[in-house]
Amino acid sequence: MRLSIHLQLLGAFCLFACAGEENGNPNSSSGGDGTAASAADWSGLCVSRCGWDQRCATATNPVSATCQVDCESDTTKPEVFRRGAVAVMKSCFETLDCASSDDKCSAQAILAVVADPTADSKYQSCRARYESCASSDPGSFSDDICTQRLLLTDATQPALDACLAGACAQVADCIDAVLGT
Repeated sequence: MRLSIHLQLLGAFCLFACAGEENGNPNSSSGGDGTAASAADWSGLCVSRCGWDQRCATATNPVSATCQVDCESDTTKPEVFRRGAVAVMKSCFETLDCASSDDKCSAQAILAVVADPTADSKYQSCRARYESCASSDPGSFSDDICTQRLLLTDATQPALDACLAGACAQVADCIDAVLGT
């Protein structure tokens, strides 16, 4: 079974090199739109994602009969995500070929928000906190959130910052609560 949208977002960081120039100028798209996604936006993303799953299903990688429901339940708070980033992912899934990884769509969305994710101050502060926690409490939270936070609205950032400022052992649960996962 393919990864959920939430898990796909978390795994996107490793694919920035793959998403680079072939996608044109990533900052010219609407991915930087900081307005909040709606439940309808998220549902539309899920329709596209499940459509890609259906087109690309194989005997060894079948599409789930509950794909749409599963996808829509990946978050109870679609409004924490940028509407533009969700739209970029939706559009990507509509044209993504079956030979490509589904992570390519989340990488496109992140690059649509910021051209160099690792140079972003929100990313850098998150990575610093991750490294601090990793030395004192290994495994306390995944560094993938440092990239995923670039897909979140500006209004969501203070709540995420509060999570990162908390005790290392509590960061992951706090982030899950903020994201509705």
